[in-house]
Amino acid sequence: MEFQAHMADFTPPRPEVFARPPGVFRMLSLAWRNLLSVWWENAFHAPTMAKKIIARPFFVCNCPEAVSHAFVSHNDIYQRKSPQMRHALKQLLGDGLFISDGETWKIRRRMIAPILHGKLLPEYTRVMAKTLQELSRTYDKSGPGAEVDILTQMGSLTAEVICRSIFGKALGEEKSHAIISAFTEYQGHIDNLDIAALLNLPEWLSNFRGGASKASARRLHAIIDKLVDDIEAGILEGENSIVSSLLTSEDEETGTRLTREEVRNEVAVLVMAGHETTSNALTWAWYLISQDAEVEAKMHAEIDAVLGDRIPTYEDVEKLVYTRAIFDEALRLYPPVPFLTREALKDDVIMGRPIAKGTILMVIPWLLHRHKEYWDEPEKFCPERFINPVRSHKNIYIPFSAGPRYCPGATFGITESVLCLAMIGRHHRLQLKPGTTVEPQCRLTLRPRHGIPMIIHPRKQRNEQTADV
Repeated sequence: MEFQAHMADFTPPRPEVFARPPGVFRMLSLAWRNLLSVWWENAFHAPTMAKKIIARPFFVCNCPEAVSHAFVSHNDIYQRKSPQMRHALKQLLGDGLFISDGETWKIRRRMIAPILHGKLLPEYTRVMAKTLQELSRTYDKSGPGAEVDILTQMGSLTAEVICRSIFGKALGEEKSHAIISAFTEYQGHIDNLDIAALLNLPEWLSNFRGGASKASARRLHAIIDKLVDDIEAGILEGENSIVSSLLTSEDEETGTRLTREEVRNEVAVLVMAGHETTSNALTWAWYLISQDAEVEAKMHAEIDAVLGDRIPTYEDVEKLVYTRAIFDEALRLYPPVPFLTREALKDDVIMGRPIAKGTILMVIPWLLHRHKEYWDEPEKFCPERFINPVRSHKNIYIPFSAGPRYCPGATFGITESVLCLAMIGRHHRLQLKPGTTVEPQCRLTLRPRHGIPMIIHPRKQRNEQTADV
């Protein structure tokens, strides 16, 4: 199915951009509320930037050459996540893949990557399709004109998908909700800024976090431990689940197997990554679609042509080319993790600029994806730019990071998201509630500050003869 480009005339909202860099204390005040609000005009086309904030030097890689140096060719220097990220998530994730480094990270990566995009992905796709079919039928029952907060809705959907994939299809809504509520509670205790790190104080000072965050982490750990026990004992049906794979996985190079605590840590990582980031990306995708009737019509035409009344399979995902392009463009404009931060483990030089050991290095998709040198009309919503894209530079589009730390769950998340747009879009349209103001806000992840209320409208009569997944 061929598509012609349309005139991109919708400019999605973003925080106001300063004419010149704000002062340090002004920047810290803004960053505490919203990390997207600190940028100035030159930041969207400068190749690199350096600044000392209180006692800690920062360096921003803002061109493909600098990104490639830090995240690919010299990843050994910049493999460690920033102190803020490690301190914020250590209680929850322990030594999990997301914040580990060195040999621990290498072993976990080798063990986990095949589980997420290997031979089990078609099975996970069936879990996704089943969950999406259930959501679509609830929209049927809601009737025309029903209102939903799409951020909350996509959060519930992705939580259900990732929990069923991790623990097995028979997990149940009550247990899924308990897992996600504990994670959400913990996330509420995370600060945007780590003052001890900015002051360059000893790391142990940042490890003293409040009792509320510890209690939330313990609650989540207890839930996960019980579910893993039940799967191992056969009480909970976990065949072909991610947990069953983690329990039996063995590193091909060292023969290492995961301890029960390590399994729990990796499950916590997967819940966080598979729920929060995907739900945010889908929320932005639905918002963008609702603002461009031509894009919406092209998506509907493709869905009808590819799927008809069939339940989609894993093989159908690659045929939904335009639907995938919409999601890619949503990730460009609103990358779920818009700040990728690392700590320099030793002195280095990037593009002639010295980097001292301990510098916080930042690669910022929010800036790179809107960089005026690498994108035509970077502020416009135009999915066609991802139809057979030709780019002169690598590492200017990095919603899943780049180099060895590229997200191992990227294929899982993309598959789930394309299926979501297709299965919901086949029978329903989502319209932004009139009078709504949408405000992007970033703490750890990028989400609409007050959610996005949307109105559900029926689009196509459901064929009730379609078999359930």
